[in-house]
Amino acid sequence: MIGALGADSRLDSTVIGDVVNTAARLEELTKHYNCGIITSEASIAQLNQPELFDLRWIDRVVPRGKQQAQDIYEVLGTATQPLNVARVLT
Repeated sequence: MIGALGADSRLDSTVIGDVVNTAARLEELTKHYNCGIITSEASIAQLNQPELFDLRWIDRVVPRGKQQAQDIYEVLGTATQPLNVARVLT
């Protein structure tokens, strides 16, 4: 759900929902795994051309506040943004 919250004198736009919560949890994991971008298998499944992305499986985790484990992947590069070779070797 997206909308504006607040009073007439001060409105802030916000987004709430399970998908937003999951994205926030994955973003928190970037610090733990020292990754620039972490994505879930569910997000990868939504890509029209997943072969254009260089992905590395990281782990199977249960994000904070969730009950089901999810496979998470680091996005290393894309067809237009070269692969970070140093990250692959670590």
